[in-house]
Amino acid sequence: MKFIQYSLAGRIIEEAEFSGASFDAYPIGQKVRITTCDEKIYVGFWGTFMEKNQVPQEITLTHYELDEKNFGSTSPDKIIVPLKKITKIEAILYSNPRWGGPLINDFCFSSDFKFNLDPDLLKNWLKK
Repeated sequence: MKFIQYSLAGRIIEEAEFSGASFDAYPIGQKVRITTCDEKIYVGFWGTFMEKNQVPQEITLTHYELDEKNFGSTSPDKIIVPLKKITKIEAILYSNPRWGGPLINDFCFSSDFKFNLDPDLLKNWLKK
């Protein structure tokens, strides 16, 4: 299977063939997009810990139901994808919200974000 890791801006940092056992720097906590042999695509945050020299049977992604308007989320859903069905894994480095990335369900890069601030929101915030 193919592994591609992007920077936040969308530049390819690493591109390699992955055999499971050779996956030294797996994307724990990062936003990933997984493509399977039946062309299904799953997007979420990588949640599978991988111990050295052990190949997992499945990869777990965490997917949030988001209320982007109110900046909230509900309990995350777990997506489990069997490793043998995966043909490509794409990850965005430093895309975990703990590292400052936004909590969104889209697999997108920093250049894709459009910030449309409501001028009244900013004006009211400055008065406080």
